[in-house]
Formats: sequence, structure tokens, C-alpha cells
Amino acid sequence: MIRRIVLRLVGVVSVAAVIVSCAPSEGDAPETTIPTEGAATSAASSPTWRQVHRVSISNGAFVPAYTRINAGTVVMWKNKDSQTHTVVGDQLADLRSKSVTLGKVHTYLFDKPGTYTYHCGEHPMETGTVEVLEQGASISSMPSLPSLPGTVSRDPW
Repeated sequence: MIRRIVLRLVGVVSVAAVIVSCAPSEGDAPETTIPTEGAATSAASSPTWRQVHRVSISNGAFVPAYTRINAGTVVMWKNKDSQTHTVVGDQLADLRSKSVTLGKVHTYLFDKPGTYTYHCGEHPMETGTVEVLEQGASISSMPSLPSLPGTVSRDPW
């Protein structure tokens, strides 16, 4: 009886440790992976995983305002502002979110190389750019952008 209780307790602790180790922390980089929406998840097949780049909407701005990614990457915008925002593509007609309220997200799969600008429909002066490179191209040569006084160089999401 005691042995069964100990074995169950060890199992619960092991599962909890795995869950905690997989959870993102405040210091995570803006890149992660997620399963593609609608992907098969049965035991016979595995889901298709996509790179995700996170952009915060914070203090009336998209952070970072410039993003360089590979084709096939999902960009996820999360509103960390008390105001409602939208994400509206300037070149991409289908990049158009509904209202994104505090704590909510909008995602978009960038599958074609190119440079795409976007803005907030509620606040047109809030703008951003996504540069999409060929899948597998090196994105490590991102130009360094000057940081402004009082700004944070990396948003912790």
C-alpha cells in the first residue's frame, strides 16, 4: 500500500517537473515553436511545427518594430497595452486582425520572402516591418538598430 502511494507520488512529481521545465520564462528569446493550427496530432502522425517570432504591442509601439525571419515563420503579436490595437498589413490584404485587447494575441504565417510593413488601424503612427528571407537563410546578419534613450533593447514578452 505504501509502495503504491510512493510510486504515484513519484509519478506526479515527475510529470510536474516536465511541465515546469517546458514552460517559458520571462527571459526567453522571442523565437519559439508551435504546432501548426489544425495539424494532425494522432499517435500515427505528428504535428507540423513552425518557428514563432513574438512581437509585443507595448507603450503605443510594436516591439521590436523591425523583425527578420525565415519564410514559414509565424509572427505572434501580443497586446501588453491597456489600449486596444489592431495589426493591418500594408502589402498583405489578409494580414488584418480584429481588435486585440490587453493580453490577447494575433498570429500570421509569413510564407513568402519579401519585406512587409504593417500598422495599427487604431493608431496609424504605430508601425512595424517584417523582412521574410528564403526558408533556411541565415538571419544572424540582422542590422543593428540604434537604441533610443530610455528604451529596452529586448522585450521579455
